[in-house]
Amino acid sequence: MIAALLAAVALQAPMADQTTTASELGRLCAASDQPSMARCHAFLVPGAQVSTNPRENTAIPKLCIPPTATFGDLRRAYSAYLPKHAEKGSSPAVIVVLEMLAETYPCR
Repeated sequence: MIAALLAAVALQAPMADQTTTASELGRLCAASDQPSMARCHAFLVPGAQVSTNPRENTAIPKLCIPPTATFGDLRRAYSAYLPKHAEKGSSPAVIVVLEMLAETYPCR
């Protein structure tokens, strides 16, 4: 399930960003400079878009991210998630983003 979502998001991320760790992404998302914010956005927004609009008949889980959620909301969610899951700091950011989205925005 997460593998299918990972593949879909990885296709949207620049090749260099596929090696970014969860901790590195945390630092990027905490920064206020434009290049860091753009890289943070490149991870969080595609993950949210793919998982809220999965294609039919795929293993991609549908998440229930509120339509009013902003990039700032996603940044805050990631920033809150990462310290609770410090063991994932060296994991690929794209995977941890998807896990964060699944935990933060499950459909009920």
